[in-house]
Amino acid sequence: MSIDLQTILPNVSSSLDGTGFLFGAGTSLEAGYPLMPGLTRQVTGLLSAGERAVLDGILAADGIVYDDALAAPNIEELSDLVIAYAINTGDPHSRALEGSLRELIVECLLAVADPALDNHCRFFAALRARTFGRPCTVWIFTTNYDLLFEAAAAKVGVVVENGFCGATERFFSPARFSRALQGIQGRILNSNGRIFDSVTAATNCYGTKICFDNNYNVTTITVC
Repeated sequence: MSIDLQTILPNVSSSLDGTGFLFGAGTSLEAGYPLMPGLTRQVTGLLSAGERAVLDGILAADGIVYDDALAAPNIEELSDLVIAYAINTGDPHSRALEGSLRELIVECLLAVADPALDNHCRFFAALRARTFGRPCTVWIFTTNYDLLFEAAAAKVGVVVENGFCGATERFFSPARFSRALQGIQGRILNSNGRIFDSVTAATNCYGTKICFDNNYNVTTITVC
């Protein structure tokens, strides 16, 4: 059974306004980032002997044994278990492990120094072409922790509103989305005087706060 673009997006010939796209881990894989199993093995492999002992003890309390071959439980599940144990017991060692897991996740992602943005840029270029020069708001939902969509949009010249505001310290503000939708009615003008005719609202399904530098490298990641 073949499905054409018109079937998936019946209004594609006239407008993409209000259309949503959901992207999973595969979009980051081709850019150079690990999938969940790979990230899980990397993080657990970087734990010290003492931290690994604490992790194994937390898992044992729930009758769970970590399987490195299957990378199970995965890093998100491990993090949830560690956080729950720290909250329920007040154990300082599990609280310290929680912090270590966060730092190691960031370390693994920062190790990807030059992510490939080719496919992401092609996606945004196609979106711009489909706006036909008219104001248009498209929604992007991603399960990934990286900022590849934001970086690619900046290269292509598409405005992305991801709900965060602040120049040096970013904070989440749901009102940013409504402002983006309102602002597009009068178009958005950047510091160079260039008018953008499309806005993309990007959200992360895990509520992750991510900051990046001028070279589009991730500099801060906070898993909420």
